Order: sequence, then structure tokens, then C-alpha cells
Amino acid sequence: MCRQVLFLFLTIPVFIFLFSGTAKAETLSRLPDSVQVALKAVPKQDWDSALYDIGEAYYAMQSDEGYRLAMECYTVSLSMAVERKHDLWIHRSHLGLGTVYDVSNNIEKAIKYYKIYYDECLQMKDEPMAQFRAAYNLAVVYRKIHNADSTYKYAMQMDELSQKSLPLDRHPGANLLIADLMWYTENTKEFIRFFEKIPANPGFKNGRLPMARMYAAAFSNYLMITGHKKDVVKPLLEELKTTNDSSAILHIIYTNLCATGQYKEACFYQDIINDFGERSSRKVFSEMQYRLLNAENELKDKKEKLLLGDLTHLQQKNKEMYLAISLLVVGVGISFLVARKFRTKNKLLGAQNEKILQQKDEMGLMMKEIHHRVKNNLQIICSLIDLQQMKQSDLKGLDEIQSKMKTIALAHELAYEETQMQGVRVSDYLRRMVESSLQTFTTVDNRPDFTVNDCDVTMDISKLIPFALIVNELLFNTIKYVLPVRNNCFISMHCISENGKIRFCYEDNGPGLPEDFDVAKAKTLGMRLIKGFARQMDASMEVTNRPGQALKFCFIWANQ
Repeated sequence: MCRQVLFLFLTIPVFIFLFSGTAKAETLSRLPDSVQVALKAVPKQDWDSALYDIGEAYYAMQSDEGYRLAMECYTVSLSMAVERKHDLWIHRSHLGLGTVYDVSNNIEKAIKYYKIYYDECLQMKDEPMAQFRAAYNLAVVYRKIHNADSTYKYAMQMDELSQKSLPLDRHPGANLLIADLMWYTENTKEFIRFFEKIPANPGFKNGRLPMARMYAAAFSNYLMITGHKKDVVKPLLEELKTTNDSSAILHIIYTNLCATGQYKEACFYQDIINDFGERSSRKVFSEMQYRLLNAENELKDKKEKLLLGDLTHLQQKNKEMYLAISLLVVGVGISFLVARKFRTKNKLLGAQNEKILQQKDEMGLMMKEIHHRVKNNLQIICSLIDLQQMKQSDLKGLDEIQSKMKTIALAHELAYEETQMQGVRVSDYLRRMVESSLQTFTTVDNRPDFTVNDCDVTMDISKLIPFALIVNELLFNTIKYVLPVRNNCFISMHCISENGKIRFCYEDNGPGLPEDFDVAKAKTLGMRLIKGFARQMDASMEVTNRPGQALKFCFIWANQ
């Protein structure tokens, strides 16, 4: 960064000092004088390519002014290339404008020029890498605005291009880029699919794209979502041994430790990040002081020599002093930028510390809430045992009590795994609960089939416990009364959310209830439990009885 700023401050004054005049062409009037002068040394038919190269140099400065000048160069280059019908430079200028608008966060125009470049690449049948990169540019810019559908679309286009056109040695890198896109769009399933295509120890290296760092982060994320939470830091630590971008790796380590609940280790790496920032700032500041001191000493030496020279010698030394003053101005400017960056970093660290303290308080409140909920659920278990004892004096009811206890325990397990406290996904819970119960109370040869529809309905633990106990009671009745009389016993569970309400239906193909059975007046323990838990959920109940064919229970409650 310092060298690039120094290049900007020194090159432009030198061009202005050595050359004079401006280009007469109207299309060149928007360009800096130094660029117009430099073009005089280039044949006019090559001005579009020369302007593109100058735009690349300005873009490499990575500053707002550099991006503005790069945009001007790319725009004039495109205009000239269109006039001269130079397809190659039309193509490259579209890419250049897309990258400048992208880095300047003008997403609408970035997408416009990236799409033009992408369409042009598709017409170049012998350029598979250019097509792949064009699709990647569009996927990244859509990811930046959180457009998951478009990001997925172009990521899949990248996969198609990779499979059809790219050589085999390029496939691991392509799969890594696609997996990275899937991670940031929260498409966990696709992320796992593409990451698992990457061979072990692929040997990625950091270049224009930080592939090695990207692989370490992806590997860590893969370990985290596949349950290997204790190993999430290992690939990042391996990359930390060789990377030149230690700060980025340390931040990823800190983020993943927080995500897996390892807050003690996260605080340790937070301290390392703080110390790393302080040492980097001190090093840069010391280097600036050294440069300023050298510049001052050089200036003093030059002043002493000026006293001993003649008029010609004095004029020559004036030019050298002008150069020294320019360097001094650059040094002061750099010092200012470093100081401002240091202040910004301190503000960010302060905000992060406040966030950690806030998360600590939230965790305390969560633990209190969990203890309260567990106490209530244990009270439910005690009440269930009392009711079962009133019904049966022997030990036959212990199986049912054990099933209900496992149902409640599974609800707590899934609620604990949901770290964001956004509720447990009903379809996931039902599958695990039913599979566990069937494995416990049925044999492989006589196990009923069941289906659970995929839905996005979630429930917090306060509603999930009574809901789970309702399903457990219905499932146990199916095992007890339907399975002995049906060789092809089948259970269907369906949950949907519509019009602000949630509707859950449980149906089996058993003989059903007797025709004269009145659900509202039923006094059996099972029906009393089902109606009692439904009241806890503020849910209404509907029963569809087809004697000899099927029995269906539906529960409806408000979606809060």
C-alpha cells in the first residue's frame, strides 16, 4: 500500500514536470494530464490497449482515487475499442469496468458489465477458464448482496463448466470456490457436497485468490457442521504456519470458536488479535519515524552543500530538494493514514469486546431459562408417573413412561444443539423421535413404515414438550393396537403453516375407534393425556375415524 501511494505521488509530478500539453481529442479530456502525455509515446491505433494497461495500474493502487482513475481509463478504452472494432479490448474493458464498480460497491453497474463479459465469454468456445471466471465474478457479486438464488445459479454454471471443459487438475480449485459460495449463502447441503469432492491434502497455494486460506476456512467449517467441533481450529492453525495474512486466519479461528461455543479459547485468540494489531501498528509507526528522520538528515546535508556550490550547482540541488520534499509529504500522508487506521481498529476491537460481554450475559439468561424449563418438564414426568400408577399397579406402564422420558430428553437435546435459540425444526424432531421409539419397541421384521413431510415449522421448548408427548402417545397406541393386527402398518405425519396457524395431522391405517366412541367424553388415560397436552399448547383437536380403515388426529394452534 505504501509503495503504491508513493508511486502515485511521485510518478504524476514527474510526468507533469517532464512533459507539457494536453490531448486535443474530446474523449481524452477526462483523463489526467500525465496519462494524456504518456499516450503521446504510443501509436494511436494502440491507445485502447494502452489505456487498459494504465487502468490496471491505477486499480492496483487499491484506493478510491485509483479506482476513479481506473474507471476513466477503462471507459475511454472501451469507447476507442468500439470505434476501432477491437473485440479483445472491448471484452477486457467490460471486465475492467465490472471489477471497478464491484470494488466500489456499485452493484447494479457491476452486474451489468459482468453479465456483458459473461455473455462474451460464452461465445469464446476455446476459453473455458475465462468462462469459469466470468461465472465466478457474477456469483461473488450476487453473494455480496445476499441474492442466494442467483449465487446458486452461477455456482451451478461454474460446476457445469468445470465438469465439461476444465482439465482435471483444475477441478479441486473449482470445487473449493463453489463450496465457498455455498457456505456464504448458508446452503449447507451443497457446501458439504462440493467440499467432499476435494481430495485430501490438495496443496492449494495463495495467489491472486487466497486458495490455501480459503481451503483452511472451508475445512474448518466442514468439521464444525459435521460434528467435529473440537477439531475446527486444526486446519486453520496449519495454514497459520505458512500464510502471510495472519490477521485474517486469526479472525476466522475466533469466529469458529465462538460458533461452536468454545468461548474460553475464543477469548485467548481475541487477545492474540489485539496484540497482533498493536505490534503491527508500532512497527509501521517506527518505520515512518525512521524514514522521516532520514529525510530530514538528507535535507540538512543538501542545504550544507548548497552553500558551497555555484549557481548551476544550486539549481541542480533545488531539483533534488523538490524530490526530498515530495518524499516528506508522502511520509506525513502515510503516517496520517496509519494513525487513522489504528483508531478505526481500536473502535472495532472495542465493539467486539462489548459484543462478547453481551453474549456472556445472554448465555447466563439462557442457562437460567433452561434450568426453569427442565424443572417444569421434570414435574410433567412426575405427574405422568402418578397418573400411570393410578391406572396400573404392576410394572407394565414402565415402557410407556420410559418412552415419554426419552421423548422429553430428545426435545432438550435438540434445543441445546440449536445455539441461536430460534426453535427446533419439527420435521427433524419427529423423524428422530419416531425412529428411536420404533427401534426400542418394535422388531426389524415387524416395524411399521412412516413418513414425515419436510416443513420449515419450528417450535420452542415450551410448546415442543407437550406436542412431543401427544405424538408419543399416538405412536405408542399405534404400536400397541395397530401393529398386532396389520402386517403393513403405516404411519403418516404431516405439518404445515398457513394463514397464521400451524396444522399437524397424525394418521395410521389401523382399525380405528368404535363407532360409538365419543372423544369429547372419553375418560381413558391416553385421551386424557392427549387433550391435556393440547390445552397446554392452546391447540384445538379434530378426530377423523374410519372404523376398520384408518384413524386420523389433527391439531391446530396459532403460529407465534
